[in-house]
Amino acid sequence: MTLTRKRIALFGLTIGLTAASLPCQAGSKDQDDDHSYTVGISFDSAEGKYGSPYKYRTDTTDLSFSKDIGQVTLAANLPYVAQNGPIGSIIVAGHPVIVDGAPEIRNGKDVLSKSSARIIYGHEHGIGDMDVSAAYFFANDNPHAPLVDAKLDIKLANGNASEGLGTGKYNETISSDISQELDNWLGALSLGYTEVGKIPGANMKNFFLETVDLSYKFNKVASLGATFNNGSATTIGGPAQRDITLYYGLEVAKAVHMQAFMLKGMTNGSPSRGFGISANSDF
Repeated sequence: MTLTRKRIALFGLTIGLTAASLPCQAGSKDQDDDHSYTVGISFDSAEGKYGSPYKYRTDTTDLSFSKDIGQVTLAANLPYVAQNGPIGSIIVAGHPVIVDGAPEIRNGKDVLSKSSARIIYGHEHGIGDMDVSAAYFFANDNPHAPLVDAKLDIKLANGNASEGLGTGKYNETISSDISQELDNWLGALSLGYTEVGKIPGANMKNFFLETVDLSYKFNKVASLGATFNNGSATTIGGPAQRDITLYYGLEVAKAVHMQAFMLKGMTNGSPSRGFGISANSDF
């Protein structure tokens, strides 16, 4: 398996997750067949109003695992979420949303509508909705050809919806990624469509997401890159998603990779700002 395949597998895993999700590190075409699975941990923090009058902050610690089986990569992410915001909010496709008219959504307290003059802020934390995916990589005998995959991603409903840590509904995402290397440059494009589990009062809708990534590898251990996300609104009448992430990747040891990144939102559909760090190891 090539490092490029590892990279695009992680790249596609972010589709449909938070806009501040882990970006991806540039790889190379060097063979790495001794490593068949990857374990990782990441932390990211994002804050913004997301088109509402209220300020939110969401901190996510994410454990990830991926396994290669032939031309298929299976992956799973388990997040631990800490959310600060108005009581009566939920997480929709990674973005907090005020639920309008749905009672007792969090800790048995009535949901406050968007027009309410009295806003009560709270803090909730716990296990969020788990994410599982399967990606199929199309075979190509030409080592210089682009790498292409097709993927199915499912967000489970295990997070506690009554505390705003999940939606209580499943999301399904289909996507396709294409990645191409040229000397020290690596570019990738991902197109995805997410069908969102609907919750009464939340005005949620299905959405598209396009992601463009470009990175440059300075040497065998260090790389710098940028990821641009552009997506449709996750709620009816809500703002579109648009943000850019800058990241720095470092291979601190053989098969051990770290990244630090910063995010800047460009619309109310994305966080105003965010930052994070990640580490993963190949085995």
